[in-house]
Amino acid sequence: MALRARSFRFLWVMALLIQAFPLGHSSAATARGDSSARDGNVVSFATLSFSAPLGLISEMMRRDVILARALQSRGKVLQVETFLKGQDMGPAMSKGEIDIALTGDMPALVMAMESDIIIAGLAKLGSGGIVSRKRYGTLSELRGKRIGVPQGSNVYYGLLIALETAGMGESDIVVVFMEPNELIPALIDKKIEAMSIWPPVLDSALHDHPDLVVLQRFLNSSYIILRRSFAEQQPEITTLVLAAYLRALRWMKDDPGHLQRAAGWTKERVERFQKHPFASLELICATTERDILAYAANPSIPPGDFVEGGQIHKLVTFLQMKGKLPAATAWPRLQKSLDRHLVRGILAQPEKYLLNTYDYGQ
Repeated sequence: MALRARSFRFLWVMALLIQAFPLGHSSAATARGDSSARDGNVVSFATLSFSAPLGLISEMMRRDVILARALQSRGKVLQVETFLKGQDMGPAMSKGEIDIALTGDMPALVMAMESDIIIAGLAKLGSGGIVSRKRYGTLSELRGKRIGVPQGSNVYYGLLIALETAGMGESDIVVVFMEPNELIPALIDKKIEAMSIWPPVLDSALHDHPDLVVLQRFLNSSYIILRRSFAEQQPEITTLVLAAYLRALRWMKDDPGHLQRAAGWTKERVERFQKHPFASLELICATTERDILAYAANPSIPPGDFVEGGQIHKLVTFLQMKGKLPAATAWPRLQKSLDRHLVRGILAQPEKYLLNTYDYGQ
């Protein structure tokens, strides 16, 4: 059991690192949020369009009356920007068009290398997986088969790592790049033999189609990140937004009914955008409880992560030797981007930051 746990952790860490340096880029695609205006009064908060459970947090940020009033009294307004892919946030962050974002590990680490950001807290710790029909029992049986996956996503790089652990490479399969909402229909219609995807799409597939099975899972994480110049120039505004993020976690964890409401808001927005059914409320809630609310009490970055000479640093060196990472990786820059004190400072003063006072309207 211990060996199995170590192997699973190794797989996750390798996926995390390779995600930091994608092998290709897709064209930027965004679905702009509440306003196209961008001036000194706007605080830009970026999130993903088809995301659950992260979408629940952004929906609550939109509705947080306490945050809205606090910002308004300081001449500010929150603007939510939605992106189709996390990697598309990078250019916007570099241009100063994003102040704060919820995004996956791969785009967060890329931005840490390419921009001056702060990784302030853990937003999600979940898993993706490779799903196929039950006729396939192992990953190696998919040799030469078509596997659908969103291009440039963390589950794409998770797929590459999984192939390597099975003694295979990308050239041993046929990669079919698809949008997340296209994967299940393609698998059912036999246009692909497997897909690499994250919850709740993964959970929906297993729930609605008993003939499907997960061949392999891999962990992935998401973070809340800040543009450093914004955080340093506007520390009070930064603290107010981070407090709203922490308040959202507490509100959902406080009552199952609260979680249901947030899931309903997210489902409604996603379905309005993509024009077809999203995951069920039950699956959205279950994913949120597992991937977010389990860490809601203290979503700061674990102390052992990103330590010089530690497991991640050793794997960076290993992947450099394999040619997967640039030879001159800016490891000190990655470490510099981590800031555990911002979130911990707010958690230490719950009354001051109204962490247990809620107002999300009707």
